[in-house]
Amino acid sequence: MTGSWVPPPGPYAVAPTAYAAPPGPVPPRPAAPPGWTDRPHDRPQPYLHLLRTRRHRWWKSLLGLLLVAVLWGVTQVVTAIVMFGYVLATGGTTADGERFLTDVGPGSLLLTNIVLAAAIPITGVAVLACHQERMGWLSSVLGRFRWRLLFGCVGSAVALMAVSVVVGAALPSSAGGGLPTFDPPPVRELVALTAVFALTTPLQAAGEEFLFRGYVAQAIGSWIPSRLAALLVTAPITATLFAFAHGLQDPWLFADRWGFGLAASLLVWLTGGLEAAIALHAVNNLVAFAFGTLTGTLAESVTSTEAPAGAVVLDLVIIAAFTAGVWLWTFRRPVRRLSDAPGGGPFWSPR
Repeated sequence: MTGSWVPPPGPYAVAPTAYAAPPGPVPPRPAAPPGWTDRPHDRPQPYLHLLRTRRHRWWKSLLGLLLVAVLWGVTQVVTAIVMFGYVLATGGTTADGERFLTDVGPGSLLLTNIVLAAAIPITGVAVLACHQERMGWLSSVLGRFRWRLLFGCVGSAVALMAVSVVVGAALPSSAGGGLPTFDPPPVRELVALTAVFALTTPLQAAGEEFLFRGYVAQAIGSWIPSRLAALLVTAPITATLFAFAHGLQDPWLFADRWGFGLAASLLVWLTGGLEAAIALHAVNNLVAFAFGTLTGTLAESVTSTEAPAGAVVLDLVIIAAFTAGVWLWTFRRPVRRLSDAPGGGPFWSPR
């Protein structure tokens, strides 16, 4: 045989042809997933590093903290002016305004909860103005609030708080336990108090979490490149600020609030967002307000500066049990703990 071998014609010997576009208009490219083009991170980031975006500069977090402090002070002043103005306009005196602030009633409780809930828009303004990012990055690594996770954690928190009430009733009175004596206020005041704390206490708890475990923790965390170091530094700092923000207190009451702050920071780290911490905080406050209202001890519980050792230990055990339950739950169901990055798909972590 001479020459080169030429394969016979057949389906395996199709001559290459130039690509020709199909007739008609070119179809549009598939749309990106919602929010996919709004990914400010070049690589997946944990919650405490969500402010470490492409536009991150160290001074932006410092400026944001100063802005939050200023806006918080302005909110306090404006609220006091409005309240005293209302009291004086309705025929009251300055002394009446001071009593309105110190007496724990529906009006003062509503005012307090609204002021604390104002931390939500205040921190959102700081993220938008100083970091040029959406407020959703304060909620979670998804850039939005995860309602399903919140309600799931609320159910667990309610169950544990019910256990806490039963165990507390079984404790001796010397340890801060014992069966409560019910002494509810008059019906009108009872209805008003119930409406106020049922509607506004979740917002108050969320405001404190957005402030301490949210923006303050993210601002400090943005200065610390190591992920583990960011948690180890921000958790005790925000827990201390959170405890001191509640005013004068004895060591046991301080330890209770400080321990809650540490647990809340751990919950944020375990779930990549504020939802679990808000759920525990809101349920705890709702149970405390309801118990104080029904037993006639609401004013004492709100203004108290000390706590029995037994009650604090029980509370810390319940908080630890809730945190451990959330941690075990993350083994059974993957929870998003890292943000998305534009160069790849969603990043999941089973723990």
